[in-house]
Amino acid sequence: MQPSSPHRLQLFCFPHAGASALGYSRWQRRVSQDVRIVPVELPGRGRRWGEALCRDIGSVVDDLAGSLRREIAGPYVLFGHSLGALLAFEVAHALRAGKTPIPVALFASGCSAPTLRDSDRYAAERSDAELIAELSDLGGTSAEILANAEWMAMTLPVLRADYRVCASYRPVPRLPLACPLHVFGGRNDETTRDRLAAWSSETSGPCTIDWFDGGHFFLHDAEVELLGLIVRYADQSLARQRSEESRAGQSDTVARL
Repeated sequence: MQPSSPHRLQLFCFPHAGASALGYSRWQRRVSQDVRIVPVELPGRGRRWGEALCRDIGSVVDDLAGSLRREIAGPYVLFGHSLGALLAFEVAHALRAGKTPIPVALFASGCSAPTLRDSDRYAAERSDAELIAELSDLGGTSAEILANAEWMAMTLPVLRADYRVCASYRPVPRLPLACPLHVFGGRNDETTRDRLAAWSSETSGPCTIDWFDGGHFFLHDAEVELLGLIVRYADQSLARQRSEESRAGQSDTVARL
């Protein structure tokens, strides 16, 4: 049984490659106080700066699933952007395997479905200049930050480690998740419609796709709209879950009469 919580919902947020959980800290101001935003911090950055960076998908997922098991209290959802979406998906499977109640919903943003990911594209070592050029092409990072040598000296080792995590990923055949899966994409992102649509095979529940103006980091400009949609989908799932539990309880009562 999950411990009780003063919040009606916890929203665990997984960062994209090279980022820390800090980017989600302001989200709490965007939602009602009965929704708790929980930024998920990976080793080697943010408040976990002194820890060793993970370099393969398995070690990251084991670490994060262990952290979430201690944090989960009542209904919760998982959200991730780019690499964060892949981590949220794998953590959901790890939690299910460990008999932790599954999330109310899973949200995958700006990320190809696991079966259509090109992991090899992350395998080659890149110079600092090449990594900075990629960050520039993706958008979402200001020119001032990209030109800040001190900031880049902290960011690029994290990004390299995250690329190794991406390169290590291989999809594993498993039963689909039972929770609803909601997919978000940027209209100008290179992640194509078919790569997002393939997420539908990862759940036995409903799967939706919503599009936003912008490129890979559309979530920055669409923050308010995105969060509103997340909460609305989560509330719909909660209502559906409670309705099913109520019907099951009524059926059980009738069976005992």
